[in-house]
Amino acid sequence: MEQIRRREMEEAQRDHLGLIYEFIEDHNRPVIGDEELASLGVMKSTKLEIDDPAPIDLEPRYFHPCYDDTRGIEEVGDECRLIWGETLDKGKGVDPEWVPNVAYRNPQYRAKWFWACYDTLSYCYDEDDGTQSGGYNVPYLEDFEYPDRETGRQEMYVSHSVFTARCEDRPHTAILMCDASVAPEDKMLLSELEASVALLRYQLAGGRFTDHHTKPVLVYTIQWETHGRITQAHYDAKINKLVIRQSRILNLSGLAPTSDAYILLRWMMNEPVGETEYKHSEPEEGSDAGLPNNSCGPRVVVTKCG
Repeated sequence: MEQIRRREMEEAQRDHLGLIYEFIEDHNRPVIGDEELASLGVMKSTKLEIDDPAPIDLEPRYFHPCYDDTRGIEEVGDECRLIWGETLDKGKGVDPEWVPNVAYRNPQYRAKWFWACYDTLSYCYDEDDGTQSGGYNVPYLEDFEYPDRETGRQEMYVSHSVFTARCEDRPHTAILMCDASVAPEDKMLLSELEASVALLRYQLAGGRFTDHHTKPVLVYTIQWETHGRITQAHYDAKINKLVIRQSRILNLSGLAPTSDAYILLRWMMNEPVGETEYKHSEPEEGSDAGLPNNSCGPRVVVTKCG
């Protein structure tokens, strides 16, 4: 009977996320305001602290960034430095006021540095790392209907890669998104909402994680070629809402990898944490947050989309 109840709960959550997805399909702006999110049953919680390796956090936290210096993250990032500066505009190194002029390509070019670093670190430290067929309905938006009035360019976003925890019994997933828009500090990008909904709907399907009350999602967004952000999302069955926590806007501009770029890379090398599985007595959501589950190892690529 308990399993039936849990599956019915999952189905109700999928239905709710389906309604949010219908809104996304009809939305023709790159950002979503807080009032619109609230009307959809999406709750923006406190900011996700990403600068402190061990923050004091009273809100649920399901991912722990990698601060294991033996991994050589800084060294690998420096080795891939030339990839960081690779864009379609060769005048970037000459003009300090350079601005990317091809909207839909530059976020993907910036992603090449993160992917090269991640791929190298995974190859060096995870012997059975590899790709699998994921089956995710990943976000892809070729362009919005109307060009931006100031820049004249059309907005778009694409998904780059989906990640899953090495331990098959952990419901944590993550996705790397490339978005031609730069979000205002207090606004959520449509791509970030769609990525969260897409991964959560997948994790809720098929009964693979029915024994877990929480299926956490992490979204890494590269915005244009100059900024980034990290978004944590999970569905809270106690309040029947999609709960969002977002980091500050990251600075990815410049001719060399920034300190914020390394913060984002450390989060990409994260460990799944937090209590997500049902117990005989219901646990507090997000308990044990901040304590890495080291037995699960770094995250591995499930499917590369771009």
